[in-house]
This record gives sequence, C-alpha cells and structure tokens, in this order.
Amino acid sequence: MKSKITLFLIIGAMVLLLSAGANAETVLKVTGIVNHPLGLTMTDLERFQPTDVQINDIKKDGSYQGVFNCRGISLSTLLGVAEIEKRETDFKKQVDVAVIVKSRTGKQITLSWGEIFYKYPDDVIVAISSSPIYPHKGVDHFADKAVYEEMMKTLNRDVGYPRLIVRGDLFSDRSIESVSEIVVVDVKPKVEGKKSPTVFSENFQIVKDGKTGKKVTQMPEGPRGRIQLHIVGEGRGYHGTRWIEGVSFKKLLEPYSARFNVNTVFIVSAPDAYRSLISYGELYLNPHGDRIMMADKVDGTPIDSNGGRFILHLPDDLMADREIKAVSKIEIMNLD
Repeated sequence: MKSKITLFLIIGAMVLLLSAGANAETVLKVTGIVNHPLGLTMTDLERFQPTDVQINDIKKDGSYQGVFNCRGISLSTLLGVAEIEKRETDFKKQVDVAVIVKSRTGKQITLSWGEIFYKYPDDVIVAISSSPIYPHKGVDHFADKAVYEEMMKTLNRDVGYPRLIVRGDLFSDRSIESVSEIVVVDVKPKVEGKKSPTVFSENFQIVKDGKTGKKVTQMPEGPRGRIQLHIVGEGRGYHGTRWIEGVSFKKLLEPYSARFNVNTVFIVSAPDAYRSLISYGELYLNPHGDRIMMADKVDGTPIDSNGGRFILHLPDDLMADREIKAVSKIEIMNLD
C-alpha cells in the first residue's frame, strides 16, 4: 500500500511539474489509454533525468543517415508518468498493448509494450539533442572525395527533435525524427476465451486481413533452433531454466510477409484469451527477433500436456509474461 501511495505522489508531482510549462509550445503529446495524458514542451523534457546512447543510423534499404551520440529520456519513463491503464477489457495485463509513435512529417511506427518495458530502459528513448560522431580520418584518407563530402553533409544535417531512438534495432527505420505524439493503444480489448487452469490447444491458426488460414498441427520443415533460457515471471518469480526447441517465429510468418511494415503487429493468443503482442520492428529489425521461437519441445520432450502443444517464447525479454502457452491463434494486424 505504501509503494502505491509513493507512486501516486511521484506521478502527481510530475504532472504538476509538467503543467507548469503549459504556456510554452507543446512539442510532444502522450495520449491513448493513459490516466494522465501529457503535453510536453522541450523545457519539460529537459527536466527529466537524461540518458546517453549512440545510434548508427542505417536504414534497411542501405541508406546511411549518420552516427550520433544522443541524449534523451527513456520512453518507459514517459509512459510511467502518463500511467497506462487498460479499461474496457477482459484482459488487464499490458503485454498485448501497442505504442504508436507519430511525427510532424507524417511518419508513424509501432512498438510493443513488451519491448519498451521488458528490455533495458535505454533501448528506447526520446532524444532531445544529439551530436555527430565524426570519423578520425580526414578527407585526405578518402580515395573518393565526394563520398567524404556527402558523409560530412549527412553528419552536419539538421535533426528534428524530439527524436525516437530504438538503439537495439540493427536497422534504424523506427528511429524517426520530429516526433509529435505517442499513442498507447489496446489493439484487441475483447478476445473470446475463458480462463482455465488446464488450457490446451492441439493446433493454431494464422489470421491475416480477417482471413483464417489452415490449421498448423506441426512445425514446418527446415532449420530448427535450440535455446536455453531462464523463465522469470512478474507473478510467481523464477520458474526454472529450460532448453526449448522449435522453429523461429519469423519462419512461421514467411508465407504472409509480403506486405509487412513498421506498423504491423502480431497478436498471439491461447484458448483462455491470454495474449501478447509482438511488433514488426522487434521481429525483423532487431537481432533478437531471430531468437523469438514457437517451441514444440521443452528439455528435449515434446509438449503434449498442460500448456498445449506449442509455446511462444521471447528469450530476450527480462520477464517471461509475454510467453504464450497453448498457442491457438496468431493474428496479423496493420496499424497504419
């Protein structure tokens, strides 16, 4: 009870502090399913405890946008002040929540709640300043002088702030400039299913654009993976260390991937309506995406008892609460 009161006082103090700059220009809004919508000025953002990260700004299409040291605030901190709360839902956990980030130039990207709160806080920040990292070698060390001049032009360009930085991504397509709004969304407030201590599913189906594909009863042929992981949950703590074996989540989605983009999300659910959300970016832009697995074996034994035949695992989450036992559906949605 004491910790809840303390949290309430901290949030109240922050809201009062941020409202003090209401007469200045608002550069960033935090809206959606939050108890304390925020309208932040640059002065407001500067009051937060800053963190420094480096971004190698290279897009998936191969374009180079520079290398920068960035200073900003973790997105988890901003969302903590706004206080996410799901209201009209049959599932109070936040592991299926999406966070949409919009820019003043019309760009939009989507993050999962899990990659913000179950990874390290500095992995996703809202930057308010940055400085370019120049190469040590000067123009005389470049055979092609035009390449050097173009690189320097890129490094010295005007950067739009606030700027979202997703530093864990190998490709920086989600690190967008001139961010204006962050919208927290409960994508699927209602999912059919009843809670059960013995949840089980013989198979799962993949749904895209409202169309249900055939039932998957066994993993597709091809390379399999084996990963050791610690299972630590928010509810009951440490559940043990296990070896899981199965097929990468990306492999399962290959037949459907033609129109995926940075606003595509994947909602994985069980018959009891437990569900979690994975973003396109954490699956396809972040190296950890290759380790997200649909397992059909645990410690060398096929899964065929309580927990269903297939379990979704995200080995690089700090908490295992996005794990889905008895997977029965994978729904593909685009939030454009």
